[in-house]
Amino acid sequence: MKIVLICYFLTAIVVVARIAQSAFVQPFSDGKELSFTTRILSSAVISGKTERFSVMAEGRKLSLTLPRFSGYGYGDLISVSGKVNTSVLDDKRVVSSMYFPIIKKISNDTGVIFWVAGWIRSRVDVVFSHALPHDQAKLLMGIVFGINPGFDKSDQDAFVKTGVMHVIAASGMNVTLLAGFLMPLFGRVMRRQFALAFTILAIGGYAVLSGLSASIVRAAIMSSVGFVGMMLGRQKTAFVAMYLTGCIMILITPSVIFDIGFQLSFAATLGILLLKPLFPEPKRLKGILFDDFTTTFSAQITTMPILLYYFHTLGVLSLLVNVLVLWIVPPVMIIGSMAAIIGLVSSWLGILIAVLAMPFLLYFFTIIRFFGSLSPVVTISTLPLSLVIGYYFLIFFLTLLMLRLKAYPKKNSVAMGVSSESA
Repeated sequence: MKIVLICYFLTAIVVVARIAQSAFVQPFSDGKELSFTTRILSSAVISGKTERFSVMAEGRKLSLTLPRFSGYGYGDLISVSGKVNTSVLDDKRVVSSMYFPIIKKISNDTGVIFWVAGWIRSRVDVVFSHALPHDQAKLLMGIVFGINPGFDKSDQDAFVKTGVMHVIAASGMNVTLLAGFLMPLFGRVMRRQFALAFTILAIGGYAVLSGLSASIVRAAIMSSVGFVGMMLGRQKTAFVAMYLTGCIMILITPSVIFDIGFQLSFAATLGILLLKPLFPEPKRLKGILFDDFTTTFSAQITTMPILLYYFHTLGVLSLLVNVLVLWIVPPVMIIGSMAAIIGLVSSWLGILIAVLAMPFLLYFFTIIRFFGSLSPVVTISTLPLSLVIGYYFLIFFLTLLMLRLKAYPKKNSVAMGVSSESA
């Protein structure tokens, strides 16, 4: 036991040292002239006559604003030259951007996989656009690929107020919640091992369809590792695996610890592993809704301070809305994935399959827009980091206390049974 604790301690020291080393990488200075080569691994966010891509430059995130219909897309390898514009947001995050830089596509690029992924995404976008109304097609793209294709301001505000942005944003929370929903559903119709295998395959398939963005890949790895431990009934093993996975990711890319997507996906998975077992085991069909509730509740408890810290707002009815709408994610994912795959071969068949998602998407928008117009929002101007850390320590302490109280009656009953037998 002592050796294990020493290993944990040494690993933590190495990780902290790696993070401290990366902290010396400063944001780009405002007005800095920069030339670099990068690959576009995000979809364009269209706004009026412009489109915006998020890329990596010298290990730091940079936003490129280009004229609409510039001809660049997912998977393109490009050389960029321009002046950096650096600004500080209200939440004290530093954002670096380039407005209308000089860009050239590198023609001798050998990234065939990225080209294929970009072609698939554009092809699927056409299929969804022909099958569904404009807003529903964008929502289906967001659910299937984990991207935010850009909604009207009223819908965007409704998504924020109801706390369902994770459904269409590549934060990784949708990966975790999808796994949390699929596992119990598969577990009701097949053996544990098969349920585990199908759930991991579903997570991997989703990661591929999303274009293998960094946050989605991280979420897929963490979710798979965490749920393997849960399905094997080894809760402690799952926590150890989660800890090691996080450490490896940070050692490889130290800046990942400051990524919101990494933090949300890690916190959501940890919440499901830590808090979900405290609830009683559901029985029969009525347990499906209860299981969805406990999964959502566990994830939201551990992600709430992160959302408040970065975005300063939290919808009061977000838990209720998530329970009402998140059940549509698995069927919509299945329908959307089938439409996407078959649509690559036959557009018409893909369109016919995508139409099946219409009632689910209509229901989703109806609930979001209704509660978005009603839901009160808690707003916090600033949330100290020390309070966020204290919150997690409190959650951890209360969870340990509840686990001990939950286990005590069992030990007591066993002891009483032994005493009666000896008597």
